[in-house]
Amino acid sequence: MNVLHINSYNIKGGAETVFNITRKNEKVVNYSGFVRTAGKEKPDINFLSWETDNPLIGAINYIYSIQNKNNLDKFLSANDIHIIHLHGFFSSISPSILSTIKHHKKEKILK
Repeated sequence: MNVLHINSYNIKGGAETVFNITRKNEKVVNYSGFVRTAGKEKPDINFLSWETDNPLIGAINYIYSIQNKNNLDKFLSANDIHIIHLHGFFSSISPSILSTIKHHKKEKILK
């Protein structure tokens, strides 16, 4: 079974600690998507944060990030994911990823 874990970051605080614990399940193949920070770990999906954009572009990307949507779409098209664990994404990644998840779920059901 392939599991994709998505969180805003992999290091910062308590939520990230729980996120990292869930990614240690040895009975499945774990993939991760998060905003890469100063840590050494490279995510399978490197999401971009709106927080580093200029204020206008940042506001748009906070609501709907086309780049994060496309990054997730490419990953899901190339990998057979059975479960997507959304731990936390609203603070940095944007809800745009939800439409991509819905699209890929429909495709899988129709196959």
